[in-house]
Amino acid sequence: MQTNSLERIVPDQIHETRATGQQALALHLDRYRFAATHSTAGRILDIACGVGYGTNLLFDSASGCQYALGLDTDQDSITYASNRYQQQGLEFVVDDAMTFSGKDPFDSIITLETIEHLPDPEGFISHLTSLLRPGGMLIVSVPTTPTVDANPYHLHDFTKKSFRTLASTFPLKNWPEYPRNHSFRVTPS
Repeated sequence: MQTNSLERIVPDQIHETRATGQQALALHLDRYRFAATHSTAGRILDIACGVGYGTNLLFDSASGCQYALGLDTDQDSITYASNRYQQQGLEFVVDDAMTFSGKDPFDSIITLETIEHLPDPEGFISHLTSLLRPGGMLIVSVPTTPTVDANPYHLHDFTKKSFRTLASTFPLKNWPEYPRNHSFRVTPS
């Protein structure tokens, strides 16, 4: 199992004395709690679920959740999630977010801190809306601080305005947002 990094948090493996890992986990859990509060009852898809702690939180906390599917491209993370959060109605699979096709539409799709990693953000949002049931909820989180220079995994930076502009090209209603500013600092070596 891959340990904690810029891109993957494994809650059971945060043993550091400095608060960075705990702070990042707290930010992720806050976003998942927000998503659980605003999810539509029924079937939930969590895109880029990592090791599954957020999908598990959604399954346990979202009102009326009957089924939750966590999807990630990393086999080790999915194996970990499947073993750690095993319960009926909660499933984890290895698949690509851009090509995944579920057999039934989802009532809610959650993808947190994912879109900045992908070469085609517009295509990604288009694909996710095609997986939603009519009237479903799409909950997306992006960092709105400059990151591409310091984070090699990020292909795009978004401002609040540029993200809203991207989202406005799709038939999506504007819902409450959960602004959370977190500092990003690069220190010289």
